[in-house]
Amino acid sequence: MTAQASGQVKHLIQNMEQTEYSLTELMALLDLSHLATFQKNYLNPALEAGVIEHTLSDKPKSSKQGGWH
Repeated sequence: MTAQASGQVKHLIQNMEQTEYSLTELMALLDLSHLATFQKNYLNPALEAGVIEHTLSDKPKSSKQGGWH
């Protein structure tokens, strides 16, 4: 993880107060609206670092995927 990604992941985690979030809720925490940028800069690095995980970890692409914790 790059230093920039590390800082962005830290920013995301610091803003999380509850245990589960939808994608929309996570983006709103950071006042972001562009999905691709959010995924590239925040969500994917956080998932790769293991600091958040899918609520349905065995089905990350599922349409039933409720969010992250």
